[in-house]
Amino acid sequence: MSAGRRAARGTALRRFWRNRLALAGAVIVAAFLLGALCAPLLSAYSPTRIDLPQKLLPPTGRHLLGTDELGRDLLTRILYGGRISFVASGLVIAIGLSSGAGLGVLGAWYEGIEPVVGAVTEILLSVPAILLALAIITALGPGAVEGAVAIGIAACPNFARLVRTTLAAVKRREYVEAARAAGAGDARIILKYMVPNSLSPVIVLVTYQMSTALLTLATLSFIGLGTQPPTADWGTMLARGRDFLAMAPSYAFVAGVPIVLLVLGFNLLGDGLRDALDPRLAADRAARTG
Repeated sequence: MSAGRRAARGTALRRFWRNRLALAGAVIVAAFLLGALCAPLLSAYSPTRIDLPQKLLPPTGRHLLGTDELGRDLLTRILYGGRISFVASGLVIAIGLSSGAGLGVLGAWYEGIEPVVGAVTEILLSVPAILLALAIITALGPGAVEGAVAIGIAACPNFARLVRTTLAAVKRREYVEAARAAGAGDARIILKYMVPNSLSPVIVLVTYQMSTALLTLATLSFIGLGTQPPTADWGTMLARGRDFLAMAPSYAFVAGVPIVLLVLGFNLLGDGLRDALDPRLAADRAARTG
């Protein structure tokens, strides 16, 4: 890594640490991730064991957030549901980024197929992501993995357009022309010179797509097309809590808060990364608000 690149990353890191909202977002995401990873250590209850005499209890010292309609501890199910949310959202990003980045690289580097890649991307973007995901999951069937695959495919055009646009600009830089003149192959130029200098906007998009994936996965589970019972899942818990609003009003609230908080955390983190990696955006926003 060159000294100039190390200095730029150090400056970006300092800008990020000075952004309190970004730090708050990072703390929220880290807290949920830690809770999901340490779920067996943080709760002595099983997320699936039924205990009907304890059903629909309000928050107590024994059950800090209460219990659901089958007597299962809600805090435990939230912790284990976080595992599903992070793993499924990670799968969404892996599918969307790998397929979208591949299309974007092809469209940016090979001018002959750029119109085709652009047309396919714009067509897919014209369809709402949730409708595209629903169409795909109808063919695949309900389930956590199936839902993640469907949403990942729906996220592909977002990554494709960003990568294609970013690489097209980097392609015209002097160091790329110099590498091409020196006889470097296409793969070497793309991987060594173009991709490392195009990562910043992709990293920011990943954080925003994580929040979108979380919401869409929860929506699919809410309508019965995502994670299937008895697996702990926030969207399923929210759907069940809605049926018991009169008997246990805290049930739906407890199930919905994690979704809101984690989506907020990823959005704040994305805003902070965007401002840190592109200080011009932060300066423009400060000028508008000032």
